Amino acid sequence: MTNLQELKLSYNKLTRVPPEIGNLINLIVLFLHNNQLTQIPPEIRNLTILQTLYLNDNQLTQVPPEIEKLTNLKYLYLDDYIQIPYFLKQLPKLNILIRYYN
Repeated sequence: MTNLQELKLSYNKLTRVPPEIGNLINLIVLFLHNNQLTQIPPEIRNLTILQTLYLNDNQLTQVPPEIEKLTNLKYLYLDDYIQIPYFLKQLPKLNILIRYYN
């Protein structure tokens, strides 16, 4: 499982993501949109080669601070009501930040 590069967990009414997500260190794309997540586990910081992360259409109220460790992140999808933290500006490869209006 650690060689998994893409994981689609969207549209599953998930209320949490297990901390074991941090073991999937080869993930490049992670789809978590359209669930009922209120938080993301801190272990997401281990996904250092992750390039695309879908967090939109959940119940999140902020960008998880652990995202700061995802230095290869290029695409981040968020809801429009989430305030953009300063640390996102520090991510060297972040090219596209998409904000969905709910």
